[in-house]
Amino acid sequence: MTYSSPYVYLRANGTFGTVTGAPEQWSVGFKLRQSGGGSPDGTQLAALLAAVETPIKSFHTNVQTEAGQSTYLTSLTAALVGTDGKYVGGALQQTTVRTFTAAAGQGVALHPWFVARVISLRTVLPRGPSSNGRLYWPAIGTSVTPVTSLCDPTSTQSMATAAAAMIAAINTAASANVPGNQGVYVMSAVGLGSAAPVTSVRIGRVLDAQRRRLNDVPEDYRTAAVTGAFQAQSERDRVPFDELEDWRERI
Repeated sequence: MTYSSPYVYLRANGTFGTVTGAPEQWSVGFKLRQSGGGSPDGTQLAALLAAVETPIKSFHTNVQTEAGQSTYLTSLTAALVGTDGKYVGGALQQTTVRTFTAAAGQGVALHPWFVARVISLRTVLPRGPSSNGRLYWPAIGTSVTPVTSLCDPTSTQSMATAAAAMIAAINTAASANVPGNQGVYVMSAVGLGSAAPVTSVRIGRVLDAQRRRLNDVPEDYRTAAVTGAFQAQSERDRVPFDELEDWRERI
């Protein structure tokens, strides 16, 4: 399995609960296809991060995104990944990091940390590898209609529009600051690899869960005994093993 071309892995990173010393973190990644122009250096990646900070912040803090007032966007990172799916240069490549004053999402926290809105990245391919990708954006402040358990259709449409605008801004910043970069793609490593640009986004009205975030929440069980419950079969009611064998033979 291999990718058809290298890509810049752009990640938006943050925390839940508090800005520093937070008990849980979150991260959402974009793959920006690299085609020609050589390998971007740290200066070019830093310029990319500076250019995408505002659109990513704007989406995270959008009232329609409802990421949650206790969900903070704290940094952006970028690194070049090769066709083998590993950092180019291995340990020698330093991930470029951009930190800033933490930006809080909107909406009162209503849900656990692992609740997310899935942003489906659609391409011109109707099915198969590189046809669609997914971003699990935090959504602990998202309200739902109790009767239907669905998110509001108007705010969902607004969120989709805002997500499309964010990706368009990332594409513009990538082409302007990183030679040979073509913007946000859906990259597949199936077979010889394939890649297709994101042409639209789709967001459903059903809340989802990010499995990795769910697995990071430690379970803490409580138990209670049931008073008067039948605990064990009495000796009188048990069938001796040899009688059971005789019964089987008679069938």
